Amino acid sequence: SSWIWNFIQEQEEIRTWRFTGAGQANSVNGDFSSSIGGMAEFRLQPLDWLSFHERASIWAGSEELPPNGFSPYHLGDEPGRHLYVDWGFVSAGNQSIQVSVGRIPMRFGPGRFSQLLLSGKAPAMDMIRLDIDLINGVDFTGFTSTLDADSSTWLSMHRLDISPFRNLRLGVSESILYSADGIDLAYGNLFVP
Repeated sequence: SSWIWNFIQEQEEIRTWRFTGAGQANSVNGDFSSSIGGMAEFRLQPLDWLSFHERASIWAGSEELPPNGFSPYHLGDEPGRHLYVDWGFVSAGNQSIQVSVGRIPMRFGPGRFSQLLLSGKAPAMDMIRLDIDLINGVDFTGFTSTLDADSSTWLSMHRLDISPFRNLRLGVSESILYSADGIDLAYGNLFVP
């Protein structure tokens, strides 16, 4: 059996927070396992053009597996409690252009149930991201991220979406995974394909 409890509190339009609690207990062939955790999200928008986003989770489990609803990327090497900052980033911009920097959850590409290039189930990545609404129905997204803070592996992606009609969406995407000691501007340039 498992349970999930959500509590959402919204105050005005500039502050939002949410807490999720989850737990589960399982007995399979006489083996008992349990896990419990909590997740807190916070959003602050002090100015019309600036917002801060944060999500942290803590969990503990007998099998070192997180409860349902928690990221599977938080597998611990040691028994006990696990505290993670799932994401944390700052965004600046308006309705036409948005720049975001930090550890950002990302899904990239079209898809009705999942995405072709980068699914929404991937862990948040440390990145710089640019979103531009060029004209009505034409959007551009580009980002450069590191896959692991301790590695020299980088991922850069660009996508141009065109929606000429309500039920038609066309897109062109490119992505490259490369290794370098830092951002390679030839690949990491958000404007040049």
